[in-house]
Amino acid sequence: MEAKATARTVLVVPRKTRLVTRLIQGKSVIDATNMLSNMNKKSARLVNKVLLSATANAENNLKLDRNNLYVKSAYVNDGPILKRHRFGSRSHIDRHDKKTSHITVIVAEKAVKAKATKIVKETKKEEKVEKKVVKKETTKKVATKKATKTKKEN
Repeated sequence: MEAKATARTVLVVPRKTRLVTRLIQGKSVIDATNMLSNMNKKSARLVNKVLLSATANAENNLKLDRNNLYVKSAYVNDGPILKRHRFGSRSHIDRHDKKTSHITVIVAEKAVKAKATKIVKETKKEEKVEKKVVKKETTKKVATKKATKTKKEN
């Protein structure tokens, strides 16, 4: 199960934000939040907000445990460009583009299959041992019944 959060039209350059999102992919949520909170970048602060939102979605909507979550994917798409003008050299006007981004973080639960399969194997082994014990007990009972019947007949 996975939860998703998106921040749309954030006023930060996508190219710079992609550097941050690549660092947290595949990490656990706790490690990723620690990494982002210690980075001195605007994009790290914004990605951290989206990551916290995704974990809150997972906890509240899907009832997942925060300790078992990891960042499945984090990506940045280009948003609309705000076209502004500035005075350039020699009194002519330069175009100043303010680029925006759409930041998306997908959080999923770690697979706990290894532990589950070990538990299943252990329970199967215990069941086999119990069956053997029960068979031995029943064979002893049958043997004693046969022995008592033969003694009675004699």
